[in-house]
Amino acid sequence: GGRFFGWNSSASIDQVIAEKIGQTTPWKSLEFGVRSGGSNPSSRMIYAAAKQPLAPEANPSAMFDRLFGVRSSAALKQRQASVNVLKQELDALKTLAPSADRPRVQAHIDGLANIEKRLGAAPKACVAPGMAPSVDAFNEANTPTVIDRQMELMAAALACDLTRVASLQYTIGDNDNGTYSWLGITRMGHHLLSHSPDSDAQAKEDLTNIYAWYAGRFAYLLDQLDAVKEGAGTMLDNTLVIWGSELGKGNTHSFQKTPFVVAGGAAGAMRMGRFLQFDNVPHNRLLVAALNAFGIGAETFGKTDTGKGPLTGLLA
Repeated sequence: GGRFFGWNSSASIDQVIAEKIGQTTPWKSLEFGVRSGGSNPSSRMIYAAAKQPLAPEANPSAMFDRLFGVRSSAALKQRQASVNVLKQELDALKTLAPSADRPRVQAHIDGLANIEKRLGAAPKACVAPGMAPSVDAFNEANTPTVIDRQMELMAAALACDLTRVASLQYTIGDNDNGTYSWLGITRMGHHLLSHSPDSDAQAKEDLTNIYAWYAGRFAYLLDQLDAVKEGAGTMLDNTLVIWGSELGKGNTHSFQKTPFVVAGGAAGAMRMGRFLQFDNVPHNRLLVAALNAFGIGAETFGKTDTGKGPLTGLLA
């Protein structure tokens, strides 16, 4: 039943931030994925608005073509013509649709407007990352290659100012119970490991190795951002990166002590380099702090927190 818990009731935080800082780039935001397929609430974490999920692109080759593919004038004209036809059809449909359905039609119209914007944007003077031969992005064994390519593309898109907001979703909600053969972990899938009792020492060791691998990939993304010179420092100095999990403890489904790693210089908006613990404080406060770091004066975010304000001591 976990895959059918319903669609989100509002925009996700990245899209709120993108509304503020993503209006001048070809893509307001980019959604990357790693084996994040499926079209149900379990496979979606980014929402443009209530019940309007944005699908992550899980194929690095497709994302490369989207960002850095050939932009011939003939191809552009053909795509623009297709967009114009769709716009005309949607405009006609909006006048015929019941009032309750018109916001959905308008969302599609707005999406086409964003496509038009991207088609008309001039290519940026930047260097596209070199791409190795394509791999099967949905083959579990290729996961290490896929995640690294997605991170390289994300860093390149930010460096080229193709977007200023990006997300990376690893597999799906509820976990997909994949094994980690590249780590030698094959006796049971991740989901089952995370539900093993605390007395299972082998499960603890396997989970520790899995999360250490995640941390290494997160560090790889930070290295990619730090390699781009920007002003007197690097792009990492001016970027806020948040790595989070859905649960604090898998075998009890507890939300207590849910871990988050906040990295990057955030242009000085947050005080970094510390280990902080908060008792009985919803993670919504971290999201409020992130909004505040981008100059969005929110005091609440989401519907699961009865309090308000950012995490104490996080903002500079």
